[in-house]
Amino acid sequence: NIDRQWIKLMKSVAEAPKVLKLCIQNDMLSNLLPHLRLYLDMCQKSLSGYLLKKRYDLPRFYFVSNAQLLEILGQASNPSTVQQYLPSFTNNIHELHFGEIPTCIVALSSAEGETIQLSNPVSTACDVMKWLGELLHEQQRTLKNQTRSMVSELPSIESSAVLSILNTITEDYPAQVALLGIQLLWTADCEASLHAQKTEKGVLASKVRKHKQIQEHFINRTRLQLDPRERTCVEAILTIQIHQCDVLMILQRSSKKIRSATDFEWLKHVRFYWKVDRDTCQASVTDTDFEYAFEYLGCVERLVVTDLTDRILISSAQAIGTGYGGNPVGPAGTGKTETVKDMGRSFGRFVIVMNCSDQMGIGTMANMFKGIAMSGCWCGFDEINRVDTKVLSVTAAQIACVLHGRRNRQAEVTFPDGEVIPLDPMSSIFVTLNPGGKGYECRNELPENMKALFRSIAVVVPDRQAIMRVRLAASGFLDCVSLSRKFQSLYLLCEQQLQGSNHYDFGLRSVLAVLRRCGDDLRSNCGRRQSANSNSGREDASLERTVLVRVLREMNLSKLIEEDALLFSDLLSDIFPSERCISQQSSILRAVRKEIANSDYSPAPEWEAKILQTYEQCQARHGICVMGPSATGKSAALKVLIAALGFDVPQRTSYINPKTLGVTEMYGRYDRKTGDWCDGIFTTLWRKSSRRQRSNVQSWFIIDGPIDPHWIESLNTVLDDTKLLTLPNNERLSLPKRLSLVFEVQDLVQASPATVSRLGTIYFSKSCLPWTALLTSWLARYKYVIRSASDAISNLYHALVPPLLSVVTQECLLPIDLNYNQLVINSLKLTEGFFADTQSKNHIHNQSSLNRVTLFGIIWGIAGLLEPPCRQRVWEIAKQNKAISGLVQGTLLESNSIFDLHIDQSDGSWAQWELGDATEIDPRTSHLRYHEHFVLTPESKQLQYIIQLASKRMSSVINYKRNVLVIGKAGIGKTSCVLDHLRQSGERSGGSFLFRVVALSPVSSPVGLQGNIQNFVERLSGFNWGPPPGTTLEIFLDDVSMPAANHWGDNPTLELVRQILDYGFFFQNKLETADKIVLTSTQFVAACDHPSSENQIPSRLCQHFFIINSTLPTPASLDYIMTNILTRHFGRTKH
Repeated sequence: NIDRQWIKLMKSVAEAPKVLKLCIQNDMLSNLLPHLRLYLDMCQKSLSGYLLKKRYDLPRFYFVSNAQLLEILGQASNPSTVQQYLPSFTNNIHELHFGEIPTCIVALSSAEGETIQLSNPVSTACDVMKWLGELLHEQQRTLKNQTRSMVSELPSIESSAVLSILNTITEDYPAQVALLGIQLLWTADCEASLHAQKTEKGVLASKVRKHKQIQEHFINRTRLQLDPRERTCVEAILTIQIHQCDVLMILQRSSKKIRSATDFEWLKHVRFYWKVDRDTCQASVTDTDFEYAFEYLGCVERLVVTDLTDRILISSAQAIGTGYGGNPVGPAGTGKTETVKDMGRSFGRFVIVMNCSDQMGIGTMANMFKGIAMSGCWCGFDEINRVDTKVLSVTAAQIACVLHGRRNRQAEVTFPDGEVIPLDPMSSIFVTLNPGGKGYECRNELPENMKALFRSIAVVVPDRQAIMRVRLAASGFLDCVSLSRKFQSLYLLCEQQLQGSNHYDFGLRSVLAVLRRCGDDLRSNCGRRQSANSNSGREDASLERTVLVRVLREMNLSKLIEEDALLFSDLLSDIFPSERCISQQSSILRAVRKEIANSDYSPAPEWEAKILQTYEQCQARHGICVMGPSATGKSAALKVLIAALGFDVPQRTSYINPKTLGVTEMYGRYDRKTGDWCDGIFTTLWRKSSRRQRSNVQSWFIIDGPIDPHWIESLNTVLDDTKLLTLPNNERLSLPKRLSLVFEVQDLVQASPATVSRLGTIYFSKSCLPWTALLTSWLARYKYVIRSASDAISNLYHALVPPLLSVVTQECLLPIDLNYNQLVINSLKLTEGFFADTQSKNHIHNQSSLNRVTLFGIIWGIAGLLEPPCRQRVWEIAKQNKAISGLVQGTLLESNSIFDLHIDQSDGSWAQWELGDATEIDPRTSHLRYHEHFVLTPESKQLQYIIQLASKRMSSVINYKRNVLVIGKAGIGKTSCVLDHLRQSGERSGGSFLFRVVALSPVSSPVGLQGNIQNFVERLSGFNWGPPPGTTLEIFLDDVSMPAANHWGDNPTLELVRQILDYGFFFQNKLETADKIVLTSTQFVAACDHPSSENQIPSRLCQHFFIINSTLPTPASLDYIMTNILTRHFGRTKH
């Protein structure tokens, strides 16, 4: 009915399009629209009730968004399309397999490719709710049946046959069941030994030998060529088995103290029993028993068990047993969340991790707790203290309802909103958080009523050496004890002796990244040695040391500053003497060098090494950070690496600057009017990347913008091993396998330790890209224009630039902070303007003219940012250089400063700026009032001449625009000079040149600036926007340094400008489509006062402009200005 009425209404609008007649003279709208709105509200309420009923029928649907649930219900007749949503409400079911009958599910697979056959097929020829519920129960029944079958084989295992039977178990059963079998065997052996040690001497020693034999057997298996799933299975078993052997040895050493299986030193460990009377598996920690849930986990890694892990498990188990929740608290990178997840895996539970943010509301949290209570799952709320305090107060009441019901063993509980829901006693709630304070911004104090519901567990620094030893052994290292000791010593010395920059991290996540890489390298080397039939034990030990040293060097040198890199190399040499590091990146190195040559970049050795280090970090982590000062080759390195990898696999790159978007625009928001969820830019691009995975495309998200905790903390669970993007609408999106996140920043000052520990950092120092490489690259890029002049240009640059850079940085004060490379780039831009100028092409390749052009570009590019006294000092140093003695002698330069001259574009000779007759009035401007007319002086002519040259580009060989920034003291006429230049350019162009002005202020915002720019252009084709065809547009940003910085010291408005200059686009307002507006035929010119500490222009924005300093006019120029103005006002005879 609503649809018909709406169509009828739209037809009437089409028939009578006059607004007043339709809206005022006709009562139809005033009568009809309120009724339609009422009916729509009724529909919305009915839909919410319908979805609520479906969630009540299958509680795990509380963990999916409304949109996902509607999609599942709408695709009920097509089960194959429903399986894409299975990861949202299962642990690790990623694919369903159908039998000969298309409607019967006979097997399921994990993300790792492990497949299990269901005990009983599940028919999908019924309601989707019914068969999904049956599927969840059937996966548990199947695992329980397989475990029962596996347990029947365990009693027959004796020392002589244990290895062959264990091999059979690991090959015939799912990894989860095989691991459970190892744990059941160990528990039975330990308890039998404890019971028998009073009567049998050496029984514990025999069990230690037995389990050591099992451990060595699996270590040897890791050195074989296994597929990824088998390797993960073996490493998970080995990780647990090493811990079990350690416990056995402790029991053996303490046999006089531990006399029975009821001693606490034994009971404190996680123990597994098969209870025949109840036909189930039971896990026990101290006196708390947990029924194994048989949730399918797939083939996943397991956490190394340390003393800290044991303490967390004991405390959490006691908390759950007494009806409370667990609250691990501690610094970043200590394993809080991972321990909670691993504890759930140990007990076969469905574990959800939610990354909390300040966007989460009361309704979102309520749905989560209802789902937890009804489904019996475990949920860890990571960084819950990021949630708003008001929401936390209500959340405490919701948690109290669930925990109080569990404590009193209630079958139902009444939620704070009045809804009565069934309660599953297996449910548990955990909250993990970093302490507030320095380095951990955007965090609130937990309310007292919430603290009382959880048992706080202090999580300190874990035993890294134990973790290193176990993971090295699990990766196939035989000499794991000695190597782990040296590894730990190196990292302790790094923490103590290196400078401690805010992007350094030598914590647990850094350790694990190194260990994963070590395992990959060792296996690849073992494969080569096996093919060469080399199996010497001494060679194996040498190989292990070599692999560890090489990985430690490659994974840590990338993040160190210059001074620390030398110290780190010395420390590495002291701990591992006589070990040489030989890189094994020959294939990627060849591809990188090929792409460098294709892109006309200069192959600087240190910069090339940084590209390889970036590749290494990408191999070890899915989130990396490329950081360093401006103009050090970060963006170019990423482009080269992605292009080099593209020789084998298609690459797709998406660029985002989070500072130009709010948090809601980035991740998504609820529509205030309809209550519907709308994806943000980042979320939309994420979904598009997920859809591309089937086409074998590697996706890259280049997140190019300053990092602050407000937006980056929402990616915590993406960047760690959880690999999930948690949205405020309860949706959890898995990280696509072929997606890498790259953060390109200048520094990590505002990043919390939680963020730094999750990123693999590559630091580009100022020395990794020398200015000579920039010059070589520039000459190679324009070789077809410059032709034979490259040697002369290069010689002049090498002769002049070093002394000029030295005097500028040591004796002069730069009004804007620029490094050596930026100053050289500034001069190259100006030099390029001469080659692009059509008037100069006739004489530019004359040797003397070429030298003058190059000299002018060098001096003005480097010293043009200075005030007159410093400019004169730079010119004095330059004149003393023998390389330009021939250019100075016998010319105007001998008696004049180069800053008082310019190059005549008609013949390439030196020419002076002349002051005309101040009483002569141009008839074309005689009608203007005095304040409307701009009086040209030598300084303003000079400035306009430089702007005109610098803004030109060699369009035949380069595809980017040249932008100009004019800085200077307040009140010297920068804006007037630039506007006069733009008006003259428009007059000379004959209508093909347009310009618009945007005056920025402290209240300017990215949204306002984007709206202004969008108003200046029109849609041309596709995503391309620009001025009318056949014209070019120049946008003048006046007072570009005026927009105020935010709380983190960043300038979102200027970040939008940088995004446009860097990538040529910004996003449209339709966030859910992530459509771009690509600007064409548009360039920028900007002006501002000398930046102050409060109004800084980002250094990364400055490199996109040619920068020139406008100086105060001389007394002669001031007299000329006043004479001209007075002549206009009073006439020639009265001035």
